[in-house]
Amino acid sequence: YGYASVATSVNDVLEVLGSAYVDACLVGGALPGSSCPSPPRASNSIESVGVQNVQGGSALRKAHRAFERKGLQLKACYVDFSLVDNLALRDGTLEAAKELDITVLARSPLCAGLGSGEITERNPTGGSTVGASPKWRPRALRQLAPLHDAIEQVCGMVQARRADDERSMAQRQNRDAGKVEKILPVQVALQWVRAKGAVPLPAVKNQKHAQAIIGCQGWALEANEVEVLDNALPRS
Repeated sequence: YGYASVATSVNDVLEVLGSAYVDACLVGGALPGSSCPSPPRASNSIESVGVQNVQGGSALRKAHRAFERKGLQLKACYVDFSLVDNLALRDGTLEAAKELDITVLARSPLCAGLGSGEITERNPTGGSTVGASPKWRPRALRQLAPLHDAIEQVCGMVQARRADDERSMAQRQNRDAGKVEKILPVQVALQWVRAKGAVPLPAVKNQKHAQAIIGCQGWALEANEVEVLDNALPRS
């Protein structure tokens, strides 16, 4: 805890990496108060800082001012944010981050599968069959059915739009239209997080997860598709 321990940790990392500085240092939720000593010289090795678990517009602005007084730039904010856990959208976190040029890093952007669109009331095991048991109670999945239906609807909208784009391009280039990769619910969920100005940081546990994330490249949700999801967001 405190600036001295941050400086010690950074110096240790710099020695291991053989580098003169780190791009950013992500610290815990505690804010530097008036009783904190001035940053040690080692903090000059830090280009910028980020905070985690500092949520809410007023809290983020307070953190920004506090680090400014210490001569440090607050450039990143690490919070839970997903289609299901969307408090950061309603409590001013995203608005303040945009105003202060702070990058929002979205932890758990699929909310442990609840916001992935793959674990639903109709498919409680997420497609697993052998020895699989539902991760969530039926009541939770039933409450999220409108959101899961909206994700499925947007998948179809994006698929149709991309197919139309491919046909138009093929026609202009005088060739046969190519096959358009299937849009997955998990990709729509991640693209919604991006559309709200945050950087989704999903866990990658296997090749399937990696391929789904790679499939997010080259396209984004349009305003009407984002609106479909916004209209189905749970409030808690």
